[in-house]
Amino acid sequence: MLTVDPAKILTTLVKRGGLLIPKSIEKDIDALKKVMHVEQAELNIVEKKLILYNFTITVKGRKNAIRVGRVFVHWDSYTKPCIDIEVDDVEVLVEFTNLMLTQNNWNELQKQGFPPEMAATTTEPAAPASKSKPEPATSSFVRFSSIDLSGKAVIQVASRPLKKDIRVVTLDMDIADSINAKIRELSKSNKASTGRPGCTTTELSTLLQSYFTELIRGVLASTLKDVASDPSSFSRAINQVRTTTSDSVLSYASDAGRKTGEDIQDALVSKLSRFGLNADRFNALKERSMEELRKRSKENEGAWNEDTAKQGDEAIVQKETPDL
Repeated sequence: MLTVDPAKILTTLVKRGGLLIPKSIEKDIDALKKVMHVEQAELNIVEKKLILYNFTITVKGRKNAIRVGRVFVHWDSYTKPCIDIEVDDVEVLVEFTNLMLTQNNWNELQKQGFPPEMAATTTEPAAPASKSKPEPATSSFVRFSSIDLSGKAVIQVASRPLKKDIRVVTLDMDIADSINAKIRELSKSNKASTGRPGCTTTELSTLLQSYFTELIRGVLASTLKDVASDPSSFSRAINQVRTTTSDSVLSYASDAGRKTGEDIQDALVSKLSRFGLNADRFNALKERSMEELRKRSKENEGAWNEDTAKQGDEAIVQKETPDL
């Protein structure tokens, strides 16, 4: 593997590898350059392999939306590449930019053109009827045949207006089989319709977004339902400050209310209903939270009084004991 300047990867692939880049995707490449950053890169032109270290996607001036410790890329062609990807240890940030949780940093990335479609205009003649159907006039320049995920994924959900985390979830990333099964389905369908295997950039982006959204939604739904219906589980959860979904939700609602001076519970309940938490459960959860917080406050107050009394006794002893 040859160490290469990350800023010169494409130039090197074009000049030394013969990579053919259609003019129709130059705008997409420029969009990638604005949001993609790599600390170090290694390249093998002959074996068509590339390793990227500390790969990040971010809007300039903002926190990283995604950071991957290592990305291994292998492709099969310099004209119509189909890519295999392996990623190790992923950190994803979903930072809401408004208090109602309707806009986030990924919307800002979309405005920058990420993820790009990488759609190339083709002018190939129609294929004979006995062969596969030709590609459409506009087709994805890059296709993906597999993506392997190893290590762990840390999903951080934060609020920019409040400047705080709402929730941090760590997921085991041993999920490649499920994702690749979907990719194979798309690849088979695409090959039948266009003659090219693999899934497009847009298809892969949609697949990953859908998969992780459902995965996180399942975790949230399960936690909220258990906590709302089982007081004992709530008691266990409330003791782990800011580590459970219930505590994070209640904390966020309280902070957002103070920030705006408005009651936003109805809107939050509407959003949380997607996770199986209706208004009754939300109110029950809130009441249990207040009970636990009052209980904890009394315990802390008692402990503080004991400490104060102890310090007073020690002061008296020190005062009455002459220096030796």
